[in-house]
Formats: sequence, structure tokens, C-alpha cells
Amino acid sequence: MVPIKMNKVLIALDYCIDVQKIAEIGFAVANSMNADIMLLHVMATPLSYSSVTNDPIMGFSGFLDIDNYLEIGSEELEQSAYEYLNYTKRHLGADNIETIVKEGNSADTILEVANFNSVDIIIIGNHNKKWLDKIMVGSTSKKLLEETNIPLLMVPIKN
Repeated sequence: MVPIKMNKVLIALDYCIDVQKIAEIGFAVANSMNADIMLLHVMATPLSYSSVTNDPIMGFSGFLDIDNYLEIGSEELEQSAYEYLNYTKRHLGADNIETIVKEGNSADTILEVANFNSVDIIIIGNHNKKWLDKIMVGSTSKKLLEETNIPLLMVPIKN
């Protein structure tokens, strides 16, 4: 049997408290395969970044101030997202990681980036949502599983 060579790993990161676990597992997987790494953040609404329940992630607390979320434009939000991904790169200790920030539906955007860049594996967090959340909001993980042939590594995380 000939081993499969994986050259590109896409790690999709949202803004949740367990993102460090996703980033570190994805980084370890990519390093074990000597693969290029891309960090992707799909932008959400400004309010989702300014939630008072969001604690600093990996020490990063540079997202938006809840008092000013209505005044934040997409450029400021994108800049904050890039700062977040660059902070993650520094945490992982690797400067050669590509960072990508996109706006759109999470699953569709992850698939678009993965296909455009011909990635070999997608690494995401799998939020443990309650059944009502899954019905009302949908599931990024479920959609990714249904719509791609690219291997997925889902890291279970708690909300």
C-alpha cells in the first residue's frame, strides 16, 4: 500500500473558548505530515465577537468592545479577525502559516476555500449543540460531511 501524501491542511477557526485545542491539534496533524497550513476564519456578525461570555482565547482578547459593536464596520471586523489568526500563528510558533479571512456562510465558505486551494484535509471544531440549536441554526459539520469528499477531522468542543 502506498501512503497518501497530504500537502495542505485547512484549519477553520471560529471564536470559541476551545479554539486553542482545534488549532493545536490541527497544527500537530499538519506537522506530522509536513504539510502546508492555512488558518481560516469565517466572519460572523460583530455582536457574536463582542459577547460578554467570550473569554480571552490563547490570551487574545482583541476582538470588539460590546459597547461599540453597532459602530463596527466589516473592515474593522476583518482586521480583528486577521489579528486573531496572526495571534494564533504566534501561539503555534510558526510564521509560515497562511491566514485567510472570508465572509459568508461557514460551511459554504470553508468548502469554497478548501476546494480553491486543493486542500487534502479540513480540520474543524464540532460544537456540541443542543437539539433545538441544530434544528434552528443548522450544523456546519453536518453540511461539510454531506457536501465534500475532502477528509474531515472534527475536534469535539464544548460551547
